[in-house]
Amino acid sequence: WILRAASGVADCRCYLESASVRKGVSNERTFKATSNPRILREKCKELCRMVADRMKGAKMVGRCLTLKMKDVKFVVNTRTVTLQCFTSRGEELEKAALSLLEAEIEKYRRLG
Repeated sequence: WILRAASGVADCRCYLESASVRKGVSNERTFKATSNPRILREKCKELCRMVADRMKGAKMVGRCLTLKMKDVKFVVNTRTVTLQCFTSRGEELEKAALSLLEAEIEKYRRLG
């Protein structure tokens, strides 16, 4: 049985049940490259609202928020924050995401 389970042919429900558990909600969008902080903030807020709507639709709450950014050279950077409380509220997601974004904007200002 162990050999069959390891090769994926055993009648074992443990794989089916664990594979169907959703652990997160995300929303990624590619848009025209910009260094305008106002546009970046608006995009960030829009994505947070979309994620909040998806979370509410899935009856999910979360504490970890990850901001994923790709620069003009297609280098991907991620920043993560753990919130104090579980939430699916867009305002709380926006506040956390914007703080991560602001830190990145400031970092690029110092480099530029």
